[in-house]
Amino acid sequence: MTIPAGHLDAGEDAQTAIKRELFEETRIEIGADSINFFSEEDVINDKCRRGADHHRWHLYTTRIDNIATPKINDEGVKPVWLPLEEALQKELVYPVRYFIEKYRNQLFG
Repeated sequence: MTIPAGHLDAGEDAQTAIKRELFEETRIEIGADSINFFSEEDVINDKCRRGADHHRWHLYTTRIDNIATPKINDEGVKPVWLPLEEALQKELVYPVRYFIEKYRNQLFG
């Protein structure tokens, strides 16, 4: 299990990429003013289908009201919203588990 995420396209700024990836992967639309920078760091041994095994993650938060079941693209199956404790009981991809465990008190205080 993972969170919406992706790579910057060539020449693309972070705000555009965030909105694009969230929409592509969930069909959720957000405004640029609702995007909040949270953290930036390198994660080694974070393998992806494009072949990289080292990523610089830029983490952002947003508030989403009126949550419905996300409509995902072909990159995922069976989308769900989970409370933090329930998510931590699932098989999460390495960087998602790493970030939740590292920042859980700051994110979900």
